[in-house]
Amino acid sequence: MCKCEMIKDLLPLYEEDLVSEQTKKEIEEHLKSCANCSSLYRAPLPKIEVPINEQEKKGLKQLKRMLTRQQYFAVFISLILAVYLFLQPLAGIDTIPWIVLIPFCLTLLYQQPKKIFYMLLVMMLCLMITTKQVAYCIVMFLQIFIFSTCGVALASWILRKHKSTTMQILSLIICGGLFGYALMAYSSTKGTLLTYWQAKTAIQAYIDDVYDQQLILTNVRYNPKEASYLGDVVDQEDSRNSGTIYCYIKGNEIYDDYHFRTQLKMEDEVQQVLELFIAVHSDINAWQLSLYPQIDVPINTYKSTDSYDPTLPVSLNILDDITYDSKEAFAKQCYELLQVLQFSGLRFETISIYSFLEDGNRTYTLKTSNLSLSLEEIIHQLTIEDSLKGKEFGI
Repeated sequence: MCKCEMIKDLLPLYEEDLVSEQTKKEIEEHLKSCANCSSLYRAPLPKIEVPINEQEKKGLKQLKRMLTRQQYFAVFISLILAVYLFLQPLAGIDTIPWIVLIPFCLTLLYQQPKKIFYMLLVMMLCLMITTKQVAYCIVMFLQIFIFSTCGVALASWILRKHKSTTMQILSLIICGGLFGYALMAYSSTKGTLLTYWQAKTAIQAYIDDVYDQQLILTNVRYNPKEASYLGDVVDQEDSRNSGTIYCYIKGNEIYDDYHFRTQLKMEDEVQQVLELFIAVHSDINAWQLSLYPQIDVPINTYKSTDSYDPTLPVSLNILDDITYDSKEAFAKQCYELLQVLQFSGLRFETISIYSFLEDGNRTYTLKTSNLSLSLEEIIHQLTIEDSLKGKEFGI
């Protein structure tokens, strides 16, 4: 019984032909005499050699070359897709780190990381030659190389057989850390799928609520500089009316750049009209005045291509670059300006006129809503302010 147990322990080595000749003979003699042990042992099947002629060998080589070409083609197309999805904003699809996942899967499938790197290098060289933007391609290649390397490194760790548990754990920590870093760096560049849908939902809700579905949300893209999402919108009736609505996920804020551009266009028109009107109807040099009109344009009333509506009131800020010796001299300039502005045909809500004193810090200031003030009234209303706030000029 003891010998049977010993034979059972030696059977795996015997099957692999790893025992000495003497031990091999003893095992074979025991198997002939012991039915119990011989039932546990399965003799290996004899090797059958199939003769292959030269034509068959040639066919096998051609098949192997064909499969290799198909493999290269599949890898190349997959890498092109990964790079394209990385470079192009595609409605949330680009938030998935394809440039990390596709090389990771290709390495697991074909087990050829070097060929993947070579193909990426060839692709970026071709892109550099066709676009002639060397600096841009170098930056993009570095990003693509770092992201794809992290995916390939983790796949290589999975495929590799480590000699010790310590090396296995250490390499897992390194490769896992690189993979995690790649995902975090990618999300800071392209955003995440979750925040993309949050921003898209918030922008769409804002459009439905404020613009009563008159605008169509055509695309949402990530802005890494401001950590915000930009929603491109266009008017349903006129595609020329387009703009952008910003969504800041961290502060849960919406900034309507479409409305801001509409308001800015009207303010620019008013500024140009007033500059021309003052130059034609007065002796005041146009270069000495800086005009800053402010118009409170209602949302969802005007479009980005609309011109200024004369019914909208204007708050006008005027900075006079001339330094005046006295309060009376500045008052005479203000009086002349108000006389000219009376005939401009615009509806002024308030008019503020400023001029810096010689110290460069304080200003003569006139704020009024009455354009028909007399010179004495203007002198009475003039004040001297210690500082001038940039926000009063809309800058």
